[in-house]
Amino acid sequence: MKPTAYKDELNEVRYTDAGRTALVEALMEARTAEQPRQRRRWGRRGLVAVLAAALLVTAAAAAATPLWMRFFGGLDEQQQAVVDAMQTGKDSLPAAAEAEGVTITPLSILGSGNRLYITLEIRAPEGTTFSAERGRYVLLASTKPKEVTEMASYTSRFTVLEAGTEAPNVLTGVYEVTSSCDLGGGTLTIMGLSLWKERGQDEWIFEGEWTIPLPEDLTGNHTLEPQAEGVTVETEQGTFTLDAISVSPLGLWWQYRFDGTNEPVIYAALKMKDGSLVEPAPGQMILGHPGGNETATVSFAKPVDLSQAAALYWGNAEIPLDGRGEPKADENIPAISDEPPFVDLPAAQLEKDAGPGADSDPAPAPEQPETGGKTEFRFTDTGMTFTAESGGGELTDLQQRRDDYYLKTLSLSDCEMIHNEPVTDQFVYQNVYGERCFGIDYLTFAEDGYARVSYWSHDDETCVLAVYRDENGGTWGRAFRVPEELLYTGN
Repeated sequence: MKPTAYKDELNEVRYTDAGRTALVEALMEARTAEQPRQRRRWGRRGLVAVLAAALLVTAAAAAATPLWMRFFGGLDEQQQAVVDAMQTGKDSLPAAAEAEGVTITPLSILGSGNRLYITLEIRAPEGTTFSAERGRYVLLASTKPKEVTEMASYTSRFTVLEAGTEAPNVLTGVYEVTSSCDLGGGTLTIMGLSLWKERGQDEWIFEGEWTIPLPEDLTGNHTLEPQAEGVTVETEQGTFTLDAISVSPLGLWWQYRFDGTNEPVIYAALKMKDGSLVEPAPGQMILGHPGGNETATVSFAKPVDLSQAAALYWGNAEIPLDGRGEPKADENIPAISDEPPFVDLPAAQLEKDAGPGADSDPAPAPEQPETGGKTEFRFTDTGMTFTAESGGGELTDLQQRRDDYYLKTLSLSDCEMIHNEPVTDQFVYQNVYGERCFGIDYLTFAEDGYARVSYWSHDDETCVLAVYRDENGGTWGRAFRVPEELLYTGN
């Protein structure tokens, strides 16, 4: 036996807090009962028992590291305190959802209005074997807000924390969602789990439907809403005007207008009381029509203690968080972010090699053309612009011809239908870039019964998203793959 074998075995043991306490007490009582009339002179046997208990407690404490610590890659004391204060208590967590022999249990929730992190334990049927070495596990899920808006967009990602550790058929991970709208009181619907290896080799682990209600108030008292209406930031491309902004320990959300052309990405950060800056993680999500009302959101890499924050920077405008004093310009702060520019070109021209739900590097950005009012959704992490039919604004001739082709001219009956589901108030579709959500009541249906709402390209595959209204008034959400011979060529 190797000298460390005993300790190695102990390090594999897991105990709850109560279990560790009970174990130590039992060992101590056993030692006392063994020598009732003697002074506590610890012989070798008793000393080994107590050392064993100490090792078990230490090893178990290490194994019981909070899930959020692992997800965020470590937290300092202040960040841990923020998580402890924000996370939904065990008594308030939604119940486990069961279907198809699979049980999905919420273990913890962090949220702030339009931002959601939910830790899920997925217990598959006996015989299922999870392993991190097999590939990337992708959770197919969608979030639905309590109040359906005209247009809502989401980005999502699933991060596996443990695969087959507790038991071969148990997987634990965090599903995170960044949305343009408040998710409080909404629902999370899980449609399945797949193992992504490489294109054409995906493996479905299970499929079905598991619905988890979300807490009514994902914001609580942890979000600040400084009065900043009317704050303006001047750039070479035009003027940004702020309508509203909210600050949470998890990120920033704001509503604004941009008057100009070739809209850049505005800078945003928190100014702490010690003078340091906390910048968000890369990836600014924007929804709306350039030249009209738009919303944007960014996330922090780790939770931030807002009690230590003094102000926020929106562009180079410094906005106090305590409501005292007026916003002012800071010449030492950039007005524009160094995020990659948005690109409103055919999506197939953008090179992007990433699995669904995975982080990716920004796509190469060609020279940026003028954007118009039809641009609906932009995300700087991919350099991608989705275009949807919603009227208003002027596009370049190339953009207009391409949009007219995919959203008006192309015959969907000549395309391959790859998704079809009945929908009522809204249509939520998960593609390689995240979720697309459309309010049905706001769509205009053409004579063929279709309301075409979006198109995108990925890995040389172009798809069109549409809602169909049948002769009985029923509505169906559909996705179509465009055959190679029908792709837009610019002619």
